[in-house]
Amino acid sequence: MLNPFPSLLDYTFFAPTLLRIVAAIVIAVMVRHHFKNQREIRALIHPIVGNLARYLLALVLLIEAAVAVCLFVGFETQLAAIVGALLAIRSLLVRPRVLSPFDRTTDWLLLAVCVSLLITGAGGYAFDVPL
Repeated sequence: MLNPFPSLLDYTFFAPTLLRIVAAIVIAVMVRHHFKNQREIRALIHPIVGNLARYLLALVLLIEAAVAVCLFVGFETQLAAIVGALLAIRSLLVRPRVLSPFDRTTDWLLLAVCVSLLITGAGGYAFDVPL
């Protein structure tokens, strides 16, 4: 079948770039939500980890923010995509609204985007070094 817009195929290299930026924005919204609800999240995980809840939450926030920045600028994209997929799986499995700002559909889409980035790579305008 013929493509109605064959000239758009020249820009297929930049499709993963759009996926990277969208995934980074979604994870950044997650970070903002977790940062704003620190007290509730700490109270939720305190019975499980005890006094380490504050430090564990800070570590998770730091990892989430680092993944968002790495995806946005295209640095170590495939590693960031693996961690982003793990964050999406965690968000799918844990259902208290204080931990997940999105519905299941957004979490599934984030998982699909991260797996796609893992397979296809960073796309254009990235600082990745091919292995």
